[in-house]
Amino acid sequence: MFDRTMIKQIKSYIKKNYVKEKTMVYSKQKMLKASFDKACFYDVEESFLNINIEVKATWQEVVFSIIDEKEYKDPEVYKRANLSKQTFSKIRCDNKYQPNKDTAIQMCIGLKLNIDDTLDLLAKAGYTLSNSIKRDLVVRYFIENEIYNVDEMNLVLDEFKLKLFPIN
Repeated sequence: MFDRTMIKQIKSYIKKNYVKEKTMVYSKQKMLKASFDKACFYDVEESFLNINIEVKATWQEVVFSIIDEKEYKDPEVYKRANLSKQTFSKIRCDNKYQPNKDTAIQMCIGLKLNIDDTLDLLAKAGYTLSNSIKRDLVVRYFIENEIYNVDEMNLVLDEFKLKLFPIN
């Protein structure tokens, strides 16, 4: 169970880290330059991907290599992640499984990842934690403070009237 002190700390954390999304208007020239810059960066990134084999590992391969490395048992991971046995089995057996953001975050909690490893694993699934989304800041707070409890996180999310993590 959380206490009022934690709520105050999280409010302070959100206030310190929250960045409002900005809508920007670009001229055609700026948009073309941005596209060109992004294309150049993409080529460098793509050549890096061809060299680094580890980057090519799928989300599932990374998840299960972490489980093996940390010598976790599957039930302790999916229970801590607040995922059903069926969802975890789908992750293990379906190599084309694409987790939604909630499932990917919950798996990071289940694996007790630090913030850097969390961001890496989320990126592998195509997600990130945004400083423009208060719910993501709550998640970030929990991970940075090594509080790996989805139920407790849901209590805090409810307190802030934010979307809860489901039981998958």
